[in-house]
Amino acid sequence: MTPKMQQLRDMTPYWYLATVFTSHPNGPEIAFRQAASVAAFFMRLGIPVFCPIAHGYPAQYTGMLEASHDFWMAVDQPFMDTAGGLIVVKMPNWEKSSGITEEIAVFEQAGKPVLYMEYPPSYGVDDAAMMAYYAEAEKDHDLRDPVLAEWPEPTHFDSAFNTKEELL
Repeated sequence: MTPKMQQLRDMTPYWYLATVFTSHPNGPEIAFRQAASVAAFFMRLGIPVFCPIAHGYPAQYTGMLEASHDFWMAVDQPFMDTAGGLIVVKMPNWEKSSGITEEIAVFEQAGKPVLYMEYPPSYGVDDAAMMAYYAEAEKDHDLRDPVLAEWPEPTHFDSAFNTKEELL
């Protein structure tokens, strides 16, 4: 494990992981799958995260919960309060996300670290190919993300991060 990854793991009990949902160009199902894949990537590295999209979408999918922004921000507030910092995943349209904008403001106001993580380039997997992959994978209940399957090995992980300040 690289020193920067070790710092991420040791810095806080868990990180709040912000990903795009409503403004995702391919819709909520792809947004959920990509968020879950990013969360799994961190978990695999032993870095604890709470990702509201990965953790909340399955509950919303039942139809038993409200789908409003205000409802989910209220649900997520205790997790923001107790997280040690925020990791913003720079997925497509992340700058247009009102949820991510609000989450950044909460963490900055609390004086907690805010890290920005580059979402990996498609490595040749374009949106149409990704949609076709997910449609086929759905038949086999295979939820692996073809983009994250191509992410660099953890030894190259440090280069994925940048911060407003040199925190790590």
